[in-house]
Amino acid sequence: MRYFLIIALAFTVISCGKSGNSVTNPEEPEAEGGVAFTFKSSNAKVASDFPEPTNVRVLVRRFENNDLKFNAMTDVEVPTDTTVVISVPANDGYQIDAFSYKDSTVSLKPIFKVDQVSGISVTPDNVTNVSLVLESISPSFTIPDSVEQGDNFDITANMDGFFYVSSNYDSQYITYLKADSSYQKGFTNENTDYFDVYRSGTPELEWSAVSISEFGNQNAYFQIIAKLSADEFYRSDENTYSFILNYPNPYTTDTLKTFVKIPEGGIGVDVTY
Repeated sequence: MRYFLIIALAFTVISCGKSGNSVTNPEEPEAEGGVAFTFKSSNAKVASDFPEPTNVRVLVRRFENNDLKFNAMTDVEVPTDTTVVISVPANDGYQIDAFSYKDSTVSLKPIFKVDQVSGISVTPDNVTNVSLVLESISPSFTIPDSVEQGDNFDITANMDGFFYVSSNYDSQYITYLKADSSYQKGFTNENTDYFDVYRSGTPELEWSAVSISEFGNQNAYFQIIAKLSADEFYRSDENTYSFILNYPNPYTTDTLKTFVKIPEGGIGVDVTY
């Protein structure tokens, strides 16, 4: 289900308690405006049999010289027609991140859709309207159609659209890559990284010298597991591995795979007569 967040920078200030809101503001000036979040659903699901999200979480942050100067977070159960307002110091350069997810009694909270806007200015006695449309992430991949068992090969991916700090493109997640002999249709937060990933300060990821020693004469299926790592995404009862993004989507037939060929062998014999 896709959610439209209509964000109006208004001037109503509310206190933040157990409603799911939190604000960190150690150094900002006293002049304040406010951010009002109104949630609307477009009724578009990630996939036909995909579960419905239970919550939408929104962060308002401001960075200065790559240092976090302001952070506010609100979390709302959906569907809802609630409008939530939080106080925001008057300043330039705000970044707003939002994502929908499914809450559960276990630590695993799969992320469904995301959006991010940056360069938002908040000025006293002025109202600025910003719209976010949450969309699913579909990274682009480069992977060989087939490889030989034991040989090295590369996998590259572009995670553009997933969370980062807009001022320096510092990624806000940890990425894992797992391999299986069959497509795994389900969410996972498995904390195993089979392969090293190279980050270049951009949404480009590269797994180099990947080698498969099993899955001979069959497909090896890969899945990215991205976990939000920045502390400001979380409440006190959560940890830096609670929220995960699985790709390929566990509820679609899209797969990231390569066929693993067993090396051809033989015996060479010299016959002298």
